[in-house]
Order: sequence, then structure tokens, then C-alpha cells
Amino acid sequence: MNKNSLKKIFPDDRISFRAEDLMAVSTDASGIYGPCYGVVWPEGEKELQRLVLWARDQRTAVDLVPRGAGTGLAGGAVPRGSLVVDLSRMTRVLEVNPSDETIRVQGGCVLDTLNQHLSRSHLHLPVIPGSHAACTVGGMAATNAAGFRAIHFGRMEDYVIDALVVDGNAQIRTLHGESTQQWIGSEGTLGIILEVTLRVRPRENSSTTQKIKLPSIEDVCAFIPEIRQIEGLVALELLDPACSAAMGWEDKYHLLVERAASSEKDMDKTEALKTWKARSELYAVLASHGLHIIEDPFVPFEGLASALGWLKEHRIPVFGHMGVGILHPCFEPGQEQRVDDLMRVIMEIGGKPAGEHGVGVRKREYLSLKELTAHRLRKDRYDPHRIFNRDKIWKESAA
Repeated sequence: MNKNSLKKIFPDDRISFRAEDLMAVSTDASGIYGPCYGVVWPEGEKELQRLVLWARDQRTAVDLVPRGAGTGLAGGAVPRGSLVVDLSRMTRVLEVNPSDETIRVQGGCVLDTLNQHLSRSHLHLPVIPGSHAACTVGGMAATNAAGFRAIHFGRMEDYVIDALVVDGNAQIRTLHGESTQQWIGSEGTLGIILEVTLRVRPRENSSTTQKIKLPSIEDVCAFIPEIRQIEGLVALELLDPACSAAMGWEDKYHLLVERAASSEKDMDKTEALKTWKARSELYAVLASHGLHIIEDPFVPFEGLASALGWLKEHRIPVFGHMGVGILHPCFEPGQEQRVDDLMRVIMEIGGKPAGEHGVGVRKREYLSLKELTAHRLRKDRYDPHRIFNRDKIWKESAA
């Protein structure tokens, strides 16, 4: 492969083949590793157009893997002998329109940075994943990020108005409407999201938090439908006994309930902030105890008792966003067979293997033929030469 032609696109300080730089981008938060051909740090759309044309000239010898902050948990940014396209220098906030409640930013803009800009206008993007301090807006769109307040605020698909992208045909496209939605959740397999225009919302400062202790799975499943009818429900989080203990609570099942503009006085504001901060750090605590592998299946409510029962039987700690049916069981390395067994259970009860982390390489074998066919059609349209993020979501050889 011609490295010299690649060096004509990027100056020396924005391209590297050094081992230490390649190691830094050879994995993401999933802990999956892959070989990396090289890494570049683009600063504009013209460079990216030239890069796609370079990749096409290599006759598929190397693919391009877009990388935001590397916070993904399904291996979506892991190279497979690929050239990693690190977007950490495309971070600008381009335009804020308080009257229209919109903001336009580059894809590498970090969520907390975006919300700092919006705070001056008392606005925010309320889709807040646990990785909010590092995750990028482009990565959030690419995985259709949710977070534990999704029952009230929705997901990224509800906020992306349009997007500027470069696809596998080296075309710069401005996407609107249905075309935009085809790229939401595409996990970097169609091209690179250069910019997004987002609708944002006024900040909601008034809420109350309630912690409910329950002794059994049966009680949890009896209680959740009642809570989900609460007016102004913002978040409904479940913690099993192991996760409750990690929070410093009694080792029982707990539901953490947040509601907007309520007259309830369940926790004072300081205690509520402390509680939600601890909740957002829960996975880091579990990972520090060796539970590094976190999954995100969607579980329909009618299958929740079966899923929780299986996890209890196999002593797998779990927490989750009960407002939108996403569970987060946590496994130790070496428990891959247990993960596979759980996914079979999830599919038997009508669930899906990926609720918010994306498919990446970790969960592609569980996708249905319908899902794979839909992805292939999008790939054929936007990336017919298979320039971007090959071996993610599906294997070309298995199509």
C-alpha cells in the first residue's frame, strides 16, 4: 500500500504509523483489540474526500474506521488492519440559535462541551449517556445513543435535524429527514458524520428522586407498570442486589425514580445529585471489580421476569433503564459462553441483543436476516466499494 500518497493528504503532525499511536487506537471501551494500519487526524471535508479516494485506489486493501472518543462498548471503532480516522480535531461548535433551539457542531464535539455552550442560553441536549464527559456527538448519532433518561427525553434520533457526511463514494452529502435517519445507528459503516444540526431543549431544573427497595423479582415486575404510569416520569432505573450493594445500599432490588416538576419530597437536591452521580459511575465500580464486559439487551416487559430470573440464577449482576426496557448485565472476561447463553434467552423472549451500545463486532451474529438485509441495502447505496468500517454489524463474506 502506498503510504507516500497518503502523506500527500495529511501533514506529518496529522498522520502516524508509529507503534505507540497505533496502540492507542487499536481498541475502544469494549476491550476488543485489532491491528491498525495507521491513524490520521483530519480537519476538514476536503481532506476526507481525498482520503476516501485514496482508500478506493487501494482496491479494498485497507478500510477506514471512524473514531470519536473510543467510548463504544461493542467494538465499533476497533480496526481490522484498518486506517483509523480520528475525529478529535473536528470539535468546533459552529452555530447556536437560542431562538430556534438548535445547535450545529462538528462530529468530534464532546457532549459536555456542547452542553457547556448551550448552558449560556439555558438550553441543553438532554441525551446523556454515562460517557457524557468524553463521548462525541458524531459517535452518539452513529450509535443512536440513549441514556437513563430516555423514557422522558428520547434518543439521538429524536434530536438530529440534518447531518453533513462524507460517504464511500467520496460524496459530501447534506442529509435531511429519512436519509438522516438511515445514518443514525449506522456505526460508522456508511461514512463519516462531519457535522450535525440538533434540536435542543430548555433545561428542566425541578425534579424529585425516589429510591424504592423491593425484595424480589416478582415485586419488581409488579411495581414497574405502576411506576411507568407516573406523570412526568424522567427516569426509572433498576439495580439488582449486587449492584445495590456496589452503590452502598442494602443488597435488595432497588428502583430509582426521577420525576419532573413533582411536589413529592423524597430526597433533598444534594442527596439526589449525589445519588445520580453514583448511579452514573456504577459501571466503573463494577469494572474495577473485574466485571468489564457490559451488555445492553432490549427486553420487552413481558419477558423481564424471565431475563432477571436467568441472571439471578447465574449470579450475573445487572442494572438497567426500565423506562425503555434496556438491561445492563455485567460479566467477567472468560464468560463469553454465558453472554451467548443470555442472548439466546433474550431472543427467545422477543428481545434484541443491542439496546443502545450498537452491534459492532460483539453482537452481529445475533441479528435477524431482516436487519442484515436492511443494513446491506444502506451499505450498497452509501458505501458500495466497502470503504468504511468493514467487518462491523455484518461480515461481507456472510452476506
